[in-house]
Amino acid sequence: MTALLSHPLVALAIVLLSIFILIKSADYLVEGASSVAKVYGLSDIFIGLTIVAFGTSFPEMFITIFASVFSLMDAETYVKMPNLAIGTIIGSNIFNTMFVLGIAGFIHSLNCKKPTVWREIPMSLGITLLFFVLVNDTMFFGSETGDSLSRIDSIIMLIGFVAFFYFIIKSSASEDNSHLAFPGIQVVSAGKAWTYIIVSVLGLTIGTILILSNIHTLAKSANISYEFLGLTLLAFGTSLPELSTAAVASFRRKADFAMASVVGSNIFNLLFILPIGGLVNPMPFDPKLDFDLYCLMGGTALLFIAMFTGKKKKLDQWEAFILLAAFFVYLIYIIFRDTTPGVNS
Repeated sequence: MTALLSHPLVALAIVLLSIFILIKSADYLVEGASSVAKVYGLSDIFIGLTIVAFGTSFPEMFITIFASVFSLMDAETYVKMPNLAIGTIIGSNIFNTMFVLGIAGFIHSLNCKKPTVWREIPMSLGITLLFFVLVNDTMFFGSETGDSLSRIDSIIMLIGFVAFFYFIIKSSASEDNSHLAFPGIQVVSAGKAWTYIIVSVLGLTIGTILILSNIHTLAKSANISYEFLGLTLLAFGTSLPELSTAAVASFRRKADFAMASVVGSNIFNLLFILPIGGLVNPMPFDPKLDFDLYCLMGGTALLFIAMFTGKKKKLDQWEAFILLAAFFVYLIYIIFRDTTPGVNS
């Protein structure tokens, strides 16, 4: 029985099932929390910018926090878990920027409002650059102890998150945000809402623990690096809520919501989720992931440039195709880079 559970295909099957549990739990948590917020009279736009935006990132948040806890409790066995968490966040943001927006823009060209073009997209690029500087201690600060997301780095990022969150909420009160109305917030009774919340948190916890324990088995038995599993399997799996949300928004011609939800999720991932993990336990950073950060910054810059080529303030279908092509080139590269023999030794 033990030998069967340690088989890489069994571990992969459990990880995929657990990702499904995470996604469904996040969906029900959003529905429950949105219903509770409605009971207290909060607006759709507030719910969209907070609960819904955060909800699509709940899987990444639980993976990051538990990866830090695992490495804190058993550093010898789970020493590389922080690599998995950081790889998942970077990979998720790349997937969101290039693939999710590429798919949404290919379905229908995405018209963007001025604040999204001049505020959220540049802010996402600047936050990625800030993260790049903070974790590359050797490159920028001459550190002799290696690169990491320290507790001080995490506090800096969290201060930035508080400022960003305050700015967005204040801006939403003074702007016309009807175009951001979330497509399909379902309201249920208070009793059912609290049941959704409790069961969903339990599901997120169980799913995350199953993922991390079996990812460890998969990495060791299949000789695949934690970074690669984070950048691909977990990044793609945990980004499925963003893909679903953006695709639905694109089909319903709510283009700016599709753009804002994806860019907002990217900012939330870097400014809030990773710093929480860094506060729990400082997270070593593998400089190999610098290339992936370059690709993320390049993809975000490409998205910004697309707002000024072709039709202004619009991601045209041909520009969306370029994003998709760039994503697949990146994916092919990291498959060759990270699946060479001995990479996980």
